[in-house]
Amino acid sequence: MEAPTLWSLAARDGTKLIADVWNVNENSTLLLLPAGAETRSVWRPVVHHLPPDTKRRWRFVAADHRGHGDSGRSESYLFKDFTDDLLTWIGRLSARPLVVAGGSIGGALAMVAAGEGAAIDGLAMLDVPIVPALERVMFERRRIQAAAKQGMRR
Repeated sequence: MEAPTLWSLAARDGTKLIADVWNVNENSTLLLLPAGAETRSVWRPVVHHLPPDTKRRWRFVAADHRGHGDSGRSESYLFKDFTDDLLTWIGRLSARPLVVAGGSIGGALAMVAAGEGAAIDGLAMLDVPIVPALERVMFERRRIQAAAKQGMRR
């Protein structure tokens, strides 16, 4: 697989967000969000070890959170800021399907965004935190499960 392309975009508050992107021209996308205190580089070995057919057919986007790696620093690091950043990436990617894989806070952000109606087609959550967002994550989980059950009844 080729070396990743570096992408940069501005968050809603102007903070610079950075990601490594493989297969830039593919539309099916796996957005990879690291855990807190980690950077996008933790996803490189994961992308490297994916099956060859998957590597050819999907775009992979490994993003740094604000204040991490090469992304810009900001005055605010609220959960809402990180969620807004995720929504900015989703808008930029315009991907169908879009699957978001997140470690720890990355998974929590993806679950909350999906629960609020973001254009996310699938989630892969790794070690989702229990503090401080447990209540919010569990609420979104119940809401997503209820919607899925409702969809099955139709």
